[in-house]
Amino acid sequence: MRFAQTPLDARRPFNAADIPSFLGDPRWEAICDLIPEGVTVVDAGGLVTYMNTSAESLNELRKTEWIGRTFGDFIEESCLRCDALRGAWRGAQRLPDTAVRAGERMVSISARPLRDSQGLPCGYLFFQRKLSSPAAAQSAPQRDAGERPLFAASALWDEAYRIGLRAIDMNSRVLLLGESGVGKTELARQLHTNSTRRHGHFIHVSCAGIPESLFESEMFGYDRGSFTGALSKGKAGLIEAADGGTLFLDEIGEMPLALQAKLLVVLESGRVHRLGSTQPKTVDIRVIAATNRDLEQLVAEGKFRSDLYYRLSVITLSLPPLREQKMLIGPLLDYFVALAGERRGKPFALAAECRPLLEAHGFPGNVRELQNLVEYLAVVCDEVAQIKHLPRQVGLARAPLNDPAVHTHAPVPLSNSANLEGASLKSLVREFENGLIADAITRYGSKRKAAEMLQTDIATIVRKSKLANAA
Repeated sequence: MRFAQTPLDARRPFNAADIPSFLGDPRWEAICDLIPEGVTVVDAGGLVTYMNTSAESLNELRKTEWIGRTFGDFIEESCLRCDALRGAWRGAQRLPDTAVRAGERMVSISARPLRDSQGLPCGYLFFQRKLSSPAAAQSAPQRDAGERPLFAASALWDEAYRIGLRAIDMNSRVLLLGESGVGKTELARQLHTNSTRRHGHFIHVSCAGIPESLFESEMFGYDRGSFTGALSKGKAGLIEAADGGTLFLDEIGEMPLALQAKLLVVLESGRVHRLGSTQPKTVDIRVIAATNRDLEQLVAEGKFRSDLYYRLSVITLSLPPLREQKMLIGPLLDYFVALAGERRGKPFALAAECRPLLEAHGFPGNVRELQNLVEYLAVVCDEVAQIKHLPRQVGLARAPLNDPAVHTHAPVPLSNSANLEGASLKSLVREFENGLIADAITRYGSKRKAAEMLQTDIATIVRKSKLANAA
């Protein structure tokens, strides 16, 4: 199928289907040949219908030999081989500025589908421009095929990342499962940032954070006059805002049941209806959903639509809690410490003796708890966080009392078995308690800090210290 070369009628609105006729006018063709950017037009059947002079030069091809040939062959035989462009063209999707190497040059390419007045695809418009300097090439967004998120230290996380990235590039929906704080949002961002959609918006929607009364207008938008208090110009919803990018539906299990059917329509049709509008808007989005709830159980209880569940869970990735992936604690600590140092604007480090304590901690709050802990340390300490700075949940109160890897000063031991004869339980407990208090004072530098870490009051520590010294 080729574009119909119909003459332009000044009495009707100009639309994308008119572009070939527009470029076919010799006057406009002469003007387009003066444009430094390369312009190529492809029709609905995938045939090249127009190239300007700059496109000839950038691709090292003669347009007289390429008009009427397939765009797939054009990509293959030009000096600009770009898989992202091929995928975007086949899917009739936008391709924001992407830097690619063409021999010794760096060239920025972008493209967008053309749609007629009914919103149906009718062709493809492809732009190219030469990046004149290394600085310009560095400033243009690029995808590093070898890039991996921090979680790549774990084989399970690395596998989830690789599968998720492949799913996003294939326009398959992804459902992330895992406890609160395991890093579902971070993985979703990484998948977006390293996918072919990285130049589009990443719209993070917390389904639990939007009041049910506002959910529909926030998600789907509204036209002017739809309800009292509506903006005079209307408002685009969060789904529309994700057009050309990624829509991340966090805590999807909290979405109101009544609105799940409307989301289902968007997923099936690729169109969204604003409140008060009779005309749908076409959207091109990738969808990632996440939850810490059991969606299958919610489906069984009638609290979540089964058809929506199956459409969201094309690829389901379960993320393990941090307590099951302790090999991540070290790399995460390094990352968050470096991040905190940048935010402070001055050096910040973690003492080596703190690491065994942190690596032994269960982290019920997962990665989020670890990040918050490092931020706390960056606030309360000067340059180096010591054991005495650790909050009590990962300090002495949670540490094994006889673990030499945790304690820099071992508590005074109980009397050996030879001295147990005639000793009362009360005296043995007192001896152990005195040793424990003395050790805490030594380790944490003051009686007040020792009282805090032992979860008792300062008066008790002072009194028992005096009794121990008197004895």
